Order: sequence, then C-alpha cells, then structure tokens
Amino acid sequence: MRIHFYGIILLALLFLLAACDEEKGPLESETPFTVEILQLPAQLNLQGNFRYTVYVRVTHPDGPEGIDTVVVHFFAGAPDPILSLPLFDDGEALHPGDGDVAAGDNIYSNRFSPVDPVVFPEGGVSVQVEVVDRNGVVLKSETVVLQALPNPAPVIVSTDAPDTLRSGFDPTAVSVVVQDSVGGIDVTGVQLQVKRNGLVVSEDSLRFAELLGEDSVRYQITLDSSFAAERLGDYILEFVARDKADNLSEPLSKPVFLENSAPRVFNPQLPDTLLRSSGLLLVQVQSDDPQGFTDIDSVYFRSLKPDSTFSGDGFHFVLFDDGSNGDPVAGDGEFSWQITIPATAQLGRYTYFFNARDKVGNLSETVQRSFVLAP
Repeated sequence: MRIHFYGIILLALLFLLAACDEEKGPLESETPFTVEILQLPAQLNLQGNFRYTVYVRVTHPDGPEGIDTVVVHFFAGAPDPILSLPLFDDGEALHPGDGDVAAGDNIYSNRFSPVDPVVFPEGGVSVQVEVVDRNGVVLKSETVVLQALPNPAPVIVSTDAPDTLRSGFDPTAVSVVVQDSVGGIDVTGVQLQVKRNGLVVSEDSLRFAELLGEDSVRYQITLDSSFAAERLGDYILEFVARDKADNLSEPLSKPVFLENSAPRVFNPQLPDTLLRSSGLLLVQVQSDDPQGFTDIDSVYFRSLKPDSTFSGDGFHFVLFDDGSNGDPVAGDGEFSWQITIPATAQLGRYTYFFNARDKVGNLSETVQRSFVLAP
C-alpha cells in the first residue's frame, strides 16, 4: 500500500516537471561576438587628399557595452601596421567627423586619408579589423587587400547626342566615351544632369556599354519621347564620370533643343439624344500626347447651351482618367465625367467643345460633339 502511494506521488512529480518545461519553452539564442567589414574604398588614391570612410559591424552578447575598442589596421608587407585607425559608434557626438550615422547601432566608423598623416606606399595594402571586448577577448576580421596608387581623374573625351530631340521621337541612344589612365575598368559610372538656365531639372545614370581598348570605355543611356514631357526649348546635358578612387571628371556639356508638340483629343462619346428625365450624362473623350501620358496636364470641355450661351461663361469642365467621377478605368487615356442633369436644364441642342492642355502650355485642336436634350 505504501509503495503504491509513493508511486502515485512520483508520477505526479514527473507530470509537474514536464509542465514546467513546457512553460519555459526554448531558450533564446545569445547574440554572438562577431565583426564584419561593411564598407571599404575599392581603391586608395595617392594623388590628391581623398578621405575615405570605413564602416564595420560588431555584435556582442553584452551589446555595445561589451565592446572596449574597435581598430582597423593597414599593413604594407611588414608585421607592424602603417596606420591603426580607431572606429567609433557615437553618431559623431564624441568624435566629430568620424562619419558615424547613428550612435549605438553596432556600426563603427571613421575616416582616413592614405596620404595624411601617413603616406601609404604604392601597391597592395592589407586591411584587418581588430575588436577587443571588456573581458580582453580579441576578435579579428578577415583580411582585405586594397590597391594604393596615383590615380588621376577620368576624362570624358567625346559624346554622341543629337542637337535636337523632335516631338514624339523614337528611342534614341546617347553615349559618352571616357578615358582613364589606370584603365577603362577603373571607371565606375557616368552621371547625367539635365539643366535649364543653370538649374538641374533631372538626373539619371548612364549604363556601361563596352570597353574600347585598355584605357577607354563607353557608357550609354536610351532616351524616349517621355524625356521631353513638361519640357520645351534649350537644355544642357551635362555628363560627369567617376572612377574607383572616387575621382570625378570635369563635366562635359552638350546643348540640346527639346521639341514638345501639343496633345490631341479624339473620339468624343455622347448620345445623339438624351432624356432630361434620365438625370445622368456620361461624357467621354480620348486624349494622347507625343511626349507621353505624363505630359498631359488637363482634358476639359466647354458647353454651349441651346440659347447660344456658354455654361458658366465658358467654364472649363475638367474630365477625369483616375477611375473617379464616372471614369471606368484609370490611366487608359479615356477621360470621363458623369454629370447630373438638373430638372430645370434647358431643352434643345447642346454642343461640347473638347480640348487638352499639356504641361508646357500647348493646347490641342478643338473637337466638338453635339446632342439633343429632350423632355
């Protein structure tokens, strides 16, 4: 009897322990002690006084409080570093100019120059980050090798672009040839700024097209008719090339005249006859623009009443292509407006005059359509 009693107690304890384990659930994994280089320059330029920013991510089980020092070492063949650069995670609060964006986010950073205060030797430079925590544990990153060399800025030697872009022009390639004394592969990109009266109105990047020998490369961008949307007249295309050392070329400018023709309206949809008692009228007309849909500013109509006067003294009734106000489909080029007809509306013939205006002020030719409002 006593053995049976103790057996019941033991079984109850086992169930209790199992229930406790279920309530605890799995243990959360501990943050590891890690170091990762996030950003280094692709190349170190020994010509000029460039300053480069190093970004390193460090994690620790105790968070930022567990880190003592983070230092990036630069080696040039010898065991001792030629430069040891401390990194900080202070949001530039304690070390202004260190390039750190946000304090306490585990991203450590600082800026350096390969010619001041230490002039790096030309050739390969090995980079390694060393982290020491509050307990004296040392963790080192993988070694990265950079090339340090004198690197003059690239030069844009030519451009291929039309003098005029006609209204509604077909897709047109615009390209530049960039020369670099280190080699064509040293060029990393070409930026295009479109300027009007000295002000930048838009920016874009050219894409790599092809290498042209050892020291030259061609970059290209394709423009279509929408490039002229909201634009008309004389503009400047200004190109600037960049290389791996962050050198920028002198800008090369190309004048271009942008044509911008007026939009058009067509295919107005109105009934021949409408009963006033129906209470509703759906007005529809289509519109397009040689520079693309985004160049259309407004589509509207004026209403000539049976008594030969204009509604609202010639008021412009704006139509919609956004799926509202009776428009069935947004963005399909068909502009609509569903009108409520008052019971006191004049009976007789109405004539609607349709126009479209673009974003440089061009006005379409007028298209008209009539209908009769019957009792």
